[in-house]
Amino acid sequence: MRSLLFVPADGGKKLDKAMGSGADGVIIDLEDSITAEKKAEARKSAFDFLKDASKAANRPRLLVRINGLETGMTDDDLAAIV
Repeated sequence: MRSLLFVPADGGKKLDKAMGSGADGVIIDLEDSITAEKKAEARKSAFDFLKDASKAANRPRLLVRINGLETGMTDDDLAAIV
């Protein structure tokens, strides 16, 4: 992969624009780009985006950056997107 683009999971239109950015990979960020009070909403947004984006025939590789183990939020992140 030549290029990776990080996009906040609650990015709305930024997520859609990332799909056409030409990046080889789009990383949907649930970690430090999302404030603690918006984590649950961002998880749902990430799931909905991945569900739709994964159907696209010609798309970048999709990855998700989750919160670290020490935060206690890892399980919630994984449960929301897996």
